[in-house]
Amino acid sequence: MAKKQAALMLEDGTLFRGESMGLEQEVFGEVVFNTAMVGYQEILTDPACHGEIVVMTYPLMGNTGFSPDRDESDGMWAKGLVVKELCDYPSHWNNSVMDTDEYLSKRGVSGIQGLDTRAVALHIREYGSMIGVLSTVLDKDVLFKHLERYKRRQGDLVRDVTPKPYRLEGHGKKVAVVDLGAKRSMIKALHDLGCDVYGFGREDAKKGLADLNPDGILISSGPGDPERVEGVRGIIETWMGKKPMLGVGLGYQLMGLVLGGETRQMIFGHHGVNHPVRCLKTGKLITTSQNHNYVLEFEDVKSVETTYVNLNDQTLEGFAQPELSMTGVQFYPETVDNHSDTDGIYKAFVRSLED
Repeated sequence: MAKKQAALMLEDGTLFRGESMGLEQEVFGEVVFNTAMVGYQEILTDPACHGEIVVMTYPLMGNTGFSPDRDESDGMWAKGLVVKELCDYPSHWNNSVMDTDEYLSKRGVSGIQGLDTRAVALHIREYGSMIGVLSTVLDKDVLFKHLERYKRRQGDLVRDVTPKPYRLEGHGKKVAVVDLGAKRSMIKALHDLGCDVYGFGREDAKKGLADLNPDGILISSGPGDPERVEGVRGIIETWMGKKPMLGVGLGYQLMGLVLGGETRQMIFGHHGVNHPVRCLKTGKLITTSQNHNYVLEFEDVKSVETTYVNLNDQTLEGFAQPELSMTGVQFYPETVDNHSDTDGIYKAFVRSLED
């Protein structure tokens, strides 16, 4: 059966043609490129991808298919998937494998294959992040009109991904997760260290934390612009200095804003599993997984220590405020703690609960 023609058009009018896959529908989102060679299912189901059309730069995708046990959340949050070449016959040790087209269709997500994804990435890298439209309509004038009607200001994306309260029972310290779109692997990492994990969505976090009185608090990763996230900074202000607090991704940015930092949108963000970061305490280098479009900056905030720096662009990747027992990192610690001889970030956080 012949594939239907499709197009990805950026807001500056640049158009890339290919073939449709997944659900045939018109979708809009911020077009980002991801340099990962594997882990595409984990990327697409990461709530931090909410509102994005994800372009995979590695030329062949779908080799290992899709399996429900590899999902990082209950939903697929990317608006669309863009690949150069799709593997039609996936293979994996787990026999319950769906191919990419079937998986996208069942999740109600659109995709496009057969275009030069590295050309898309180079264009975004040169001209900056853009909104795009993924459609089976090929007329540029029509797509322009559709883009004009699309609202660029996406607002507070956390409201769409924040979950209902949950618990992973453990025998160790009680850790409350303010879940702004946390990955399952993040929660599992804490539970594997023995923590009794309580998760609260943003709407339930204020009361949940007050009732629980946890030993420590994790402010999780999530999607969107930290300046637009409502209600979380007040929670951080209430508990800062009272309990050890760790921020990851969006949570790290929100903690930084409370401490006097500022955030700005990056030209094309950090999306991939190979971002080199230096730990300033040890001098060691770590390879990190990241998925964000905003960066945190501190100017003249002497109480905050820089702990990690990105080697590619020298942006801030981590901070500590020892007097308030607050630490944060931009990258995903669970991808570092299991593959590095550096002091694990989650392990250090759990040890701080004993003090």
